[in-house]
Amino acid sequence: MIMFAPGVLIAGLTVRVLGAKEKTKAVKYASEINISIEHMETARERLVAVRTRITELQTVLSRLVSLGEEALDELELQDFDPAEHGRLFLNAYQLIIAIAEVIDTPVTDPETGDPTDISVKIVEKYS
Repeated sequence: MIMFAPGVLIAGLTVRVLGAKEKTKAVKYASEINISIEHMETARERLVAVRTRITELQTVLSRLVSLGEEALDELELQDFDPAEHGRLFLNAYQLIIAIAEVIDTPVTDPETGDPTDISVKIVEKYS
């Protein structure tokens, strides 16, 4: 029995060392998984923010298009006289410029993927 004791001791130490290595690998892998989960959560939050901003811009754009169509329809009904209908023309022109500005608004920052500050300003400007 005493002859087996050193062998059992060596086997036990070997198993302990191998177990410690595997535990270290498992802890490292768990850490990598947690980092990946954080990246996914950040991406999801960013996507929700971008989707919200797109919805806001769509709402603003729809309202401006509706107002623009009404202004153009009103102009078409007139026998245009610049002195008399200049204000209607200017209103239609300003709405068309606003529509173009909303359409040209970048929604996301190309470097970060976050919604742009300018898109917030455009939504505020035309809401």
